Amino acid sequence: MKKRNFYVKISAVIISLALIAAMALCMTSCGKTEAPADTSSISTVKVAEKSFKFTVVDAEGTAKNYDLKTQKTTLGEALLEAGIITEEEQKTGFINTVNGVTLNWDTDKAYWALYVGDTFAEKGVNETAITADGVYSFVYTKG
Repeated sequence: MKKRNFYVKISAVIISLALIAAMALCMTSCGKTEAPADTSSISTVKVAEKSFKFTVVDAEGTAKNYDLKTQKTTLGEALLEAGIITEEEQKTGFINTVNGVTLNWDTDKAYWALYVGDTFAEKGVNETAITADGVYSFVYTKG
């Protein structure tokens, strides 16, 4: 019986010490707050602003030149931003009105031809990527 009491007392002491150690750990860690994460190494990605030239040539052959700067990636987005085309046209990619001048293929057989440099564009305004110092134009074209 004495041996059993001895083991009970030893067990109680061990359990008590374990509880005291656990409480001490909880108490010391509860008062600490984590330092805020160091954000100095996190950089904000800024899209570089690109400069490019855009020209609108109307039915009389008069050219209106624009020197544009944008952080947009496509010509459609940049022309919308500059107010050269409307939001509806930028969304659909069908450009009928440029600088407020509307062309109608059905009645006039005229349209705005998109050029990249001196070359007829292979893609529409929403697929044409802007390059720094690029040259683009809408040219009144009949027939």
